Amino acid sequence: MLQASHPPPGSHRAWARRLRSLLLVGAAFFVLGGPAAAVTYTFSHFGSESVNSFGSGINDAGTVVGYDGAFLGRSQAYAASWLNGELIRMPAPGTSVSFASAINNAGQTVGNSIETRSGNFQALLWNGVTPVKLGGLPGDTQTSAYAINEAGQIVGTSTASANSARAHVVVWDRGSIVDLGEAGSPKGINNLGNVVGLRLVDTPFGVGTSATLWDGKTWTTMRDVGGDFPASVANDINDAGHAVGYSNTDGNLFHHATLWHGTTPIDLGDLGGGQESAAFAINNREQIVGYSRLADWDVHAVLWNGTAATDLNSFLDAATVQTGWYMLQAMGIRRRGMASAAMAPAPTTNTSRPQGAVTAKRSGRSNAIDPASATTPASSRIPRRITVTRPGRRRGR
Repeated sequence: MLQASHPPPGSHRAWARRLRSLLLVGAAFFVLGGPAAAVTYTFSHFGSESVNSFGSGINDAGTVVGYDGAFLGRSQAYAASWLNGELIRMPAPGTSVSFASAINNAGQTVGNSIETRSGNFQALLWNGVTPVKLGGLPGDTQTSAYAINEAGQIVGTSTASANSARAHVVVWDRGSIVDLGEAGSPKGINNLGNVVGLRLVDTPFGVGTSATLWDGKTWTTMRDVGGDFPASVANDINDAGHAVGYSNTDGNLFHHATLWHGTTPIDLGDLGGGQESAAFAINNREQIVGYSRLADWDVHAVLWNGTAATDLNSFLDAATVQTGWYMLQAMGIRRRGMASAAMAPAPTTNTSRPQGAVTAKRSGRSNAIDPASATTPASSRIPRRITVTRPGRRRGR
């Protein structure tokens, strides 16, 4: 699995190790859709003070949040935000690691930190660059925050210790904490307060996971596409109540990106090759982003419109591709189709070079050009500005 921003219940320390596995990943955002004429997209390199940055969330203003920092040769990574290419670090005093998971249109950012002395995970809310601990249920020492909606409601978990197998799902709302009465791991919350995530399920074959939905009153289990072992996770939900994530398929060999209407799963498929895929986010226009593993086992970022999958690397021009960079997963998408994605150097390229985040914005119309005619930058890093021209279509809400 390639989820980096959401630790499973009871695995806070394992999540810290997971951050170290993302050393070759940078972040990007880009704009999808547009008028019927060709639209030009300009990718710009984000500022970074380390060899690594990662973006996990984005709002309608184009502010991306995640972390900046490296684990090679230094001990800290800091929660960070980027807007118009500018890096703003959001350190949390007394912590060794902090990470921002999501941001709403008011600029409220949520995430987590690991305390240096205790090793405890703490859920944080940033208004600007000042973090505030959200606090847990009575007696609990570990908290995590994963998502925030436009009303400022934050969903996360509270648990007694890092070794607890099952955490309680909670919502922080206007200074109070509400226990939703479920042992599991939440992933997303919409503007109606509906929550999606996963619950642990005991089976004769071991512990599985089932995608779940909180509708404000009860928890409902959502079905897998196939297979005889529960292995589903719901990562996000839009205001129509449609959820996305991934679930098991027939044969129990691979999971596939899944769209749920109610409890009914719709297999979103993959880019070909019959390998795994996963969806991380959905907007109110039913645009979905995630990743697909190809037949050669490489991972590529994907956009789904309905069940039609598009490799987001098709938006990159030849110059970018020749430098060895590619988008491996898309983590978030907003109402106008602007999305955040992770970029990495191809395995065959020099992976010791500095990593960084990039942005891409629609910059106007132009006549279609042949990407192969673009000039390859002399530097092997992500180019500072890359112009990509693709024919676009107007998409309804």
